[in-house]
Amino acid sequence: MTRRAAGLLSAASGEAVRTLLALMKEAAPPAARLGAAKAVIELGIKVREVSELEIELRTLEERLNALGPP
Repeated sequence: MTRRAAGLLSAASGEAVRTLLALMKEAAPPAARLGAAKAVIELGIKVREVSELEIELRTLEERLNALGPP
């Protein structure tokens, strides 16, 4: 069930990003534009952090596997 929920969220994320980008346009009220801009920045930072952690974890796993069994 958790995997399915994660899959649904992942599928919807593209539309969510498009919505945030649309809210950042001049036609939107300033408060909506500010909120969307903050969300884009915060989410961008989180995505980068998770990506960096994935790389670090993969590197550590490779190093651990290279040592062989205990």
